[in-house]
Amino acid sequence: MVQKLIDGIFYIETMMITALSILIFLISGGGIYLDIQGISCNISSIKIGNWVELSDSFQDLSQITYNGQYLNGLKIGRWDIFYRKNNNKPFQLLGGGLYDEDKGSIKIGKWTEVYDGFTSQKQIIYYGEYQNGNKIGRWDIFYESILIGGGSYDQKQKSKDPISYIKVGRWIELSRRFQYVSQVTYQGDYIDGQKIGTWYTYWNWNGKNQQIGGGYYNCYIQNEENIFSIKTGQWIELNDNFNFWSQILCSGEYQNGKKVGLWSQFDLKNRNNIMYLYILEIYLKFSKQFECS
Repeated sequence: MVQKLIDGIFYIETMMITALSILIFLISGGGIYLDIQGISCNISSIKIGNWVELSDSFQDLSQITYNGQYLNGLKIGRWDIFYRKNNNKPFQLLGGGLYDEDKGSIKIGKWTEVYDGFTSQKQIIYYGEYQNGNKIGRWDIFYESILIGGGSYDQKQKSKDPISYIKVGRWIELSRRFQYVSQVTYQGDYIDGQKIGTWYTYWNWNGKNQQIGGGYYNCYIQNEENIFSIKTGQWIELNDNFNFWSQILCSGEYQNGKKVGLWSQFDLKNRNNIMYLYILEIYLKFSKQFECS
C-alpha cells in the first residue's frame, strides 16, 4: 500500500481508496484504516476516507448504518443514517446531518437522529439543531412520522463555569421502554435542567391518549444559583414492564425523593377499580403549581 506525507497528513493512493470504497458498499459496512504506528506514541491507526459504520445496537431487527467520511480519524462533512427492516429489504435514508469541516467530529446545524435501538416497533426519530456539538433550541420527537413530543434546550453559564446546554420550558418525553405496545410519555416543565412542578403520565393506545398517572417535583435553590428537584407527595407510577398486556400501576407517597409508607398496585384493565379511581381523583384535585423554596 502506497502512502504519502503531505503537510503532516497521510494519504493513500486515490485509485486504491476508490476500489476499496466500492467493495465496502457491496457488503454490510466497513472502511479503511491508515497505519501510523511509529509516527504516534498513542495511536496505531486512524480511520480515513469513506466509511459505513454499524450502530452500537445493530441487530437483525435494527439494521442501522452511518455513512460518511473520515479525515485524520475525525468525522467531517455530511453523514447519512440508513435503515432496513431485514436482510431482504434495501437500505433507506432515514436521517443524518453535518460534522464541522475544520474541527471534525463536532455536530453542527440541523440533524435528524434515530433512537438508540430503533426497530420496526420503536420507529423513533429526533429532529433539531446542534451548535458546536451541543443541542440547542427546539428538538422534536417523532414516532412513525407523527410528532409526539419534544422540547427546547438553552444555554446556561454559572459564574466562571463553562457554558452548559440544558432543557428548559415544557417538555413531552418518551418512557425508557417506549414501543408500539407501551406508548408512554411524560409531560411537564423544566427549569435550569430540572423537572419542576406537576408531571403527567400519558399512555396512547388505538389513537386514544389518556392520562394514567403522574406526580409532583418540588424544587430547591442551593447557593442562590443551583436548582435541584425531588419527587414529593402522592404519585401514580407505571410498573417497569407496563404495556398493553400488563397494565400495572403503582401508587404511594414520596418524602424527600424517597418512597415511604404503603404502596399499592392496580390493574388498569379493571377500569372499575374503585381504589384506583379514588386515588387518581385525589391526585388530579390536589396537583398544584410549583413554587421554589
